Amino acid sequence: ILNGILIFGIIQAFFFSLQYSTKKNKILSDKIVGFWLLILATQIFFIVLNLNNQNKTGFLFITNFQLLFTLLHGPFLFLYVQKLVFGEPSFTKKDTYHFIPFIIGVVLSLIFYFINIDNIIFIKGIAVAGVISGLLYCFITLTLLQKHKRRIKNDFSYTERINLNWLLNLTIGLLTIWVGASVLVVLSRFCSINLPLTWSFTIVPVFIFYIGFCGIRQQIIYTAPVTKAQNKVSVSTAEMPVKTSDSYKKSGLQIDNMKTIHARLLKSMQQDRLFLNPTLSLSVLSKELNIPAHHITQTLNEHADLSFYDFVNNFRVLDFKKRIHAPENKNFSLLGIAFDCGFNSKSSFNRIFKQKTGLSPSEYQKKSIS
Repeated sequence: ILNGILIFGIIQAFFFSLQYSTKKNKILSDKIVGFWLLILATQIFFIVLNLNNQNKTGFLFITNFQLLFTLLHGPFLFLYVQKLVFGEPSFTKKDTYHFIPFIIGVVLSLIFYFINIDNIIFIKGIAVAGVISGLLYCFITLTLLQKHKRRIKNDFSYTERINLNWLLNLTIGLLTIWVGASVLVVLSRFCSINLPLTWSFTIVPVFIFYIGFCGIRQQIIYTAPVTKAQNKVSVSTAEMPVKTSDSYKKSGLQIDNMKTIHARLLKSMQQDRLFLNPTLSLSVLSKELNIPAHHITQTLNEHADLSFYDFVNNFRVLDFKKRIHAPENKNFSLLGIAFDCGFNSKSSFNRIFKQKTGLSPSEYQKKSIS
């Protein structure tokens, strides 16, 4: 049964890898996850060999390579997230450094094999290194994803399909697996308790399907590296007086300039009603107003103490409040009115509205009528 489950995992991995290779408008992150799935398929193949050759010649050699692939999952996860959130079009020399432990492990495994040494200590060392690598890269990736969540609020008026929640869940899942593996290593090393890991492999097909399905649906977030100015984020939603910050020490933007830009931003929302565009982004608004994107970001962060996301959605909420009282909208649903105000999903509308008002849309409607 276990062999059948693992073979199914191999088939899944090859299938999704093929889907990535034929995906339209592929970017580097797509290629990374496609190759990652091939690596997973290869590792599963070695696991199957391991399960069926434990009493045969070459068992330790197979075990070495099965374990060595654990040194790749952390780097592939991190590089996928990094290239996706920064829109980097190519690998850099620094990216190759992540694979040095794997390369060293392969070289040592081949040396031990050809000089005919069954090095059990080396195998245990690979297992420990794999756990440490997995834990380290999961923590680094979680940090990167949290920074991404804060940053997109300065670049987009929506977060659906770009917030990378599925990758956050995937990373937490992987972190749980590595923590479990580290516990088993400790139990084996210091308590002489050896628990079989064989049936833990049954989650592999689910893991592969999650990566493959969600990754294929993931849309491009950035097509070029993000500037440092765009990385600065303010999450407060309250109006504040003009202030200065160390974040923009080197910026040439003066307070008077920020006041002028802020006035133009207000006009673009109040009169031109650009907030009605459900996919309005910082780059789109920058082109529309012919104002550098980093000047808009600095003005909103310092002059209004708002992120771009909050700035735009404040107007959408205000517009919704006005529309639900209009006689011509009495036959429309709350969600239909919300879509007309620029919201692009029910979940985001409900979440944003409650954040701004403290009430759900239906509660607000009932309260306003009474």
